[in-house]
Amino acid sequence: MALKPINQEEYKMKVLEDLGMKKPTENYYKKVRMALFECTACNNPFEAVVTTKAKNQLYCKACNGKQNVLPNRDSKLYKIWADTKAKLKCTDKRRVSYLDRGITMCDEWYNSFDTFYEWAITNNYAPRLTIDRINNDGNYEPSNCRWVAYSVQAANDRMISKNNTSGYRGITVTHNKSSVSYRTYIRYEHQRYYVGTYETAELAAKAYDSFIAVMKWPHTTNNLLIGDELVPPSFYKTLDLFNKHK
Repeated sequence: MALKPINQEEYKMKVLEDLGMKKPTENYYKKVRMALFECTACNNPFEAVVTTKAKNQLYCKACNGKQNVLPNRDSKLYKIWADTKAKLKCTDKRRVSYLDRGITMCDEWYNSFDTFYEWAITNNYAPRLTIDRINNDGNYEPSNCRWVAYSVQAANDRMISKNNTSGYRGITVTHNKSSVSYRTYIRYEHQRYYVGTYETAELAAKAYDSFIAVMKWPHTTNNLLIGDELVPPSFYKTLDLFNKHK
């Protein structure tokens, strides 16, 4: 029985030759309709089974279309760029952190991964770092973004933990039998710094802000200091570090 001719118009790839009925591999259990196609990416000829799926096929298995992939699209930076765009539009529980607050990405980044990639490479990007907004209420744009370690990004979080009963960032409430005290801790680059213990939460929070200001660390503060006001650490080791950088 004669086979129906292959209609080139039904295929996205160029049909080079109708191979008729043959086994795709030596050990295949039966003969099937085969044809010789031209890959649209590498332009190399390859054999494939003539099926409905083949009509929409574009590439051979050897290259899988990689010749048509633009530069750096398989990099971690591309994933960061794509994931950031996606979360800004998401309508799930994350919307309160982005969509509801009007956080956006600048047009030059949103419309061009290559522009974002160039900025990242020229601004100290490294695979171990993550993109961080300097002003947590600002947008994703060159003037408001930097590459930092995950620990720094966590410290720059605008939200105070639900378990924090002091109402201030970096403050732990300690209840004794007859009194309450407030301890100040700061985490930075995998280290935990004990700043000191204070009688009031506000004073402890000011010590937190002061230590960050003197050390020039990237953390979000409690914004309690007025002018040149500084509250030094009460713990001697941290005080030595504070005075050294002051």
